[in-house]
Amino acid sequence: MRRYVLGIGHKFEPQYILDYAVEMAWREDCRRQTEGTKTDALTRGLLSSHTSKWRGYFQGRIPSSRTDSVAQG
Repeated sequence: MRRYVLGIGHKFEPQYILDYAVEMAWREDCRRQTEGTKTDALTRGLLSSHTSKWRGYFQGRIPSSRTDSVAQG
């Protein structure tokens, strides 16, 4: 967790801890895969998933609830 905050994470917010944990788990699980394999897996997941709670974030819409992402996977 400390390496994440000092390395790729710039600001650690407790309300997004589930998102951080999922990302760190994915990075650990996929660290020995090639970039092409990771890209293929991410693209397939992106094309087969529901609309993201983060949609519209850069337009100023911030997700109101982060707890229901656990139920959706």
